[in-house]
Amino acid sequence: MTEEWEQCEKKLKDVKSWLEKAKQTLDSPLNKKRPLRDQLSLREKMIGDITIQKTKINMSIEKLQVHFRSGVTGQPDVVEGSKELMELLDALLVDINQQSKTLEAAVAQLDQLQQVSRRLGLTPSIRCVTCVPPAGSLASLLSPWG
Repeated sequence: MTEEWEQCEKKLKDVKSWLEKAKQTLDSPLNKKRPLRDQLSLREKMIGDITIQKTKINMSIEKLQVHFRSGVTGQPDVVEGSKELMELLDALLVDINQQSKTLEAAVAQLDQLQQVSRRLGLTPSIRCVTCVPPAGSLASLLSPWG
């Protein structure tokens, strides 16, 4: 029976490790320098990965409950650890969803800017980049009065 406990603890440790790596990846300077579409794709992938991690936790706890018919009350550390990890995964999911919305808006804004530049006959080259005022924003460029 201790084998089941060890397997469950190992799964929880693996999920915790994944969670830490996921946060590091999102916060890394290298990731922030990637194109917006790539950043958005990474977040979409992570949303799926979070679901997988949550499933691992649930299955691991359920497996313990099958082996210990009286419940998993004998080791509150494992149960509390799994609840804590689920809460951390949920919090990360909320953060990633918010970041995704922001990135989707930025990508849409870039697409709109590219359409405007094509209508004006600008090519996506250095000339197009220099037409952006240094202190300006995309919104001011897209505004007909800007």
